[in-house]
Parts: sequence; structure tokens; C-alpha cells
Amino acid sequence: MTQVSRRYLPPQVSAQIFDMFLSTLSSLPSPATTASFIEDLLSPTEQIMLGKRLSIAYMLKKGYSQREIQNILKVSLTTVSKISLTMQKPNNGYEIVIDRMLKVQKISDFFLKLDEKLDHVLPPRGASWSAHYNRTNAERAKKKRAF
Repeated sequence: MTQVSRRYLPPQVSAQIFDMFLSTLSSLPSPATTASFIEDLLSPTEQIMLGKRLSIAYMLKKGYSQREIQNILKVSLTTVSKISLTMQKPNNGYEIVIDRMLKVQKISDFFLKLDEKLDHVLPPRGASWSAHYNRTNAERAKKKRAF
């Protein structure tokens, strides 16, 4: 459990600290730099906690039940419920990030499928068309065979 000092911090100072944190995080130039910063900033437990929260939101968006998420990620049902409630609010941050993750995943899947299709249509540079045609048809026939 993370701890915050009991000493009073004026809300204006707290807001400035948070703004500085957000601007620093959003200005990092690369994923490697961001990873290095996060590893230095957060303890391993905090990193896992944040990763699990994002995973819970992702799994909720994908349609997993709260019980399934609880069992898969080894988190409490209360944690899953809190994130589920947060996601039901309009304009929540989880929704924006998860939608972006899904969009990137769809783009990546599209290009993987496109590469696969092109491999079957076009032979590699320098290869004969007939040998490529025979090889791809043999691969397709293997996939169609019943077990």
C-alpha cells in the first residue's frame, strides 16, 4: 500500500506537482526513456499494480466477466468493480487509452494479415513463380485437411 505524508499540502501545491508530473511523463521522447523513468520512479509493486489496473480495464472492454478478471489477474473483486465503475463515467481516461490500444492492435493485425496474404500471392525476390505457386497451394491444402 502506498503511503502519503500526513502533513498538510496546500491543494495548489499538490496541483502544481501533479501538472509537473504529467508534463514530464508526456514529454518523454521514446518508449525506452519512458520505461527507464517509470522503473526509477515506481517500485516493482507499484508497477505491477498499475499494470494490473490497465489490464483490468482492457479485459472489461474486451467483455471478460469481473469474476474471470479476478481469477486471471489475481486481484480483488473490489478492485475490478472500482475500475468498472470508473469506466462507466463519461470521458474517463481508461476508455481513451483502451480505445487507442485496440486501434493499434487492429492496425497491427491488419498488416500481419496483409503480409501473410502477400506471401501467398507474390513469390520472394528471385524465386520462380511456378515453385512459389506449387508451395503455397501445398500449404493451403495441408491447412484444409481434416484431422
